[in-house]
Amino acid sequence: LYVGRVQAKEGPNFWIDIGFKKPALLQRPRHNYTQGEKVFVQLKRPPLLEKYILKNAEVSDAISLSGAFLYYTPGKKGINFSAQIRDKDWKKEILDCLEDVAQEGEGLVIKGRAYTQNAVSLTQDLQKARQRWASLQDLYEKTDKVGTQLHSPQRPWLFDTLDNVKDPVFTDNADLMVAMKGAGVSENRLTFDLKPHWQQEVKAYLQSILEEMVPL
Repeated sequence: LYVGRVQAKEGPNFWIDIGFKKPALLQRPRHNYTQGEKVFVQLKRPPLLEKYILKNAEVSDAISLSGAFLYYTPGKKGINFSAQIRDKDWKKEILDCLEDVAQEGEGLVIKGRAYTQNAVSLTQDLQKARQRWASLQDLYEKTDKVGTQLHSPQRPWLFDTLDNVKDPVFTDNADLMVAMKGAGVSENRLTFDLKPHWQQEVKAYLQSILEEMVPL
């Protein structure tokens, strides 16, 4: 999450200065901003070097905070469940509980790993997300410096890429291949060479990816 400032408008999109070499692209904005306006944004994709050209980062003003069992989306109403959860009775029980405690303007997406948890655990996770969001809003209001990073997610942007790609990956790291195969993950569903500094991150977060049952 970054403190940004509107640099320019292009059609329905905006270019946002978040302290990178190039401004970040904000598509499908939730608000009609004015040039120079301060804006709270979330990094969707970092700058990418493609054919010796540095492509702009992409950001969103629809903030989503990841908790242990749910995603908290302030300003986006509704309670939704991961497609991996198919137990209708469990979903109804949790939905009834969360509808009683959800506040106006709050959106929730229940993760696959939440299945079999009770309503108390999810309510506690919601309370933690609310506290984090309130703290971040307070920090944002007190911060004017463009490019200030207010929050770094537990899952790095790398895994947002892993969630959405299908082509092969090639790596000579035997330990990583053994770890992935041992966890039942097929390495031929990923799309880029794994760089050395990513390997430890992949190992560390592999289990959390599996627990969320995100299709690779």
